[in-house]
Amino acid sequence: KRPHYISVEKECKAFLRESAGQLRQGCRELLHFVDAGRAIDDFVRARDAQRRHAVEDALAAQGVQVGARLDQLAEGFRHAQQFINAGTSQVAAVPAQDAADGAVRGLRPFQLAARQALPCGGVRGGARLLAVRTQAAQQALMLRTAQRCLGVALAHETLRVLDLQLAAVQQASTEAQDRFALGDAPITDTHEARARLAALRAQRWAAQTDLDLQRRALADSTGLAPTDLAPRLPGPALQVAQRPLADWQAAAQDGSPAIRQQVLALAVARAEAERHSLRASATIDLVAQAGQERLRGNGDFGSARNKGTQALVGVQLNVPLSTGGLRSAQEAEALRLVEQAQAQEQATREDVARQVHAAWLGLLSGTERVQALAEAVQASLARRDATQLGQTVGDRTLLDRLNAENDASTAQLALAQARVALLLDHLRLAALAGQLDEAVLTAANQ
Repeated sequence: KRPHYISVEKECKAFLRESAGQLRQGCRELLHFVDAGRAIDDFVRARDAQRRHAVEDALAAQGVQVGARLDQLAEGFRHAQQFINAGTSQVAAVPAQDAADGAVRGLRPFQLAARQALPCGGVRGGARLLAVRTQAAQQALMLRTAQRCLGVALAHETLRVLDLQLAAVQQASTEAQDRFALGDAPITDTHEARARLAALRAQRWAAQTDLDLQRRALADSTGLAPTDLAPRLPGPALQVAQRPLADWQAAAQDGSPAIRQQVLALAVARAEAERHSLRASATIDLVAQAGQERLRGNGDFGSARNKGTQALVGVQLNVPLSTGGLRSAQEAEALRLVEQAQAQEQATREDVARQVHAAWLGLLSGTERVQALAEAVQASLARRDATQLGQTVGDRTLLDRLNAENDASTAQLALAQARVALLLDHLRLAALAGQLDEAVLTAANQ
């Protein structure tokens, strides 16, 4: 049996060497076949019927050659299968003869394979988009925390002003009752003072509720206990640097996180459309493979062992012959998504420009408004004192005094709100330009 086995082995090895050359030639013919098919597609799109028919005739001839080559390889593989069957019968016969010796220890094959697509630019684009989204989320958190902090300070200031007004109206109500008991003031003064006092108490309860809610919101943002938070309002020395509107608009168009997100999203959409295009249909994979087979045992001619090792590292080119219209449909969808991303980018740029203009106008007019309200507070306090003195000497009524107290409190709250709005407009401009960071918050907190 063994001489026949060796002769079949030699014949199969010779055939494998011949088949390797035929396989290489067949692959080259197959690549020419694929290129010709692509040329036909180009001529169909260009409506060149003459050249298309010529290439189709050549393609038919190449198809016959490729088919013949495949038939030769199939016949050779059937021949090789005879060698495999012969070798299997020989191995199977040994245990039957030498079962007592335990001669054949068996076949021990193993194989490892790995495939990795080569990286593309879309991954880097997605990573940059994630970094910009992270920056936008950080700036949004800073701005939201600043708003809540100033909201707590403003609610605390409202409660303080209401307490002062409530104490003043309580004193006026007591004086009105005493003067009415002495017959020096009408009963209407008493009723007016009590009505105003009840209204102020209701306002104070609402202000206390708002303060508690603002503290809770700030505690949720910072993770600190409400009792540990003591925010304060911007002081009279608040100064905000003025810059031209064109500078802010240019900074926002270049550094706004919202615009940068849309720009990167557009780049990712274009990369996705390029990935589905015809020229990107071919892909390249890095391929690695290793395997080994070992056979050992005893037979009629003594002990023997056989070991075969295979290792492969290379680059594999994948070219799809046809996708049934799937790739063209995916490309059309990707191109529409590119148009959508372009429209979203333009809309975002316009929206950011409007927000920058509004914040800049608020910053420009806010400075003058703060100065005007500061003068209004001084005037209202002076009017309150004068009205109180006039009511004492009889030139003003109790209602005039209560109105003066209310106007003074309203002016103080309006001034505090204007300072908060001025600082928030400055922070919004910095956030729109992508410049809001801890340094800006530290400078605003001075």
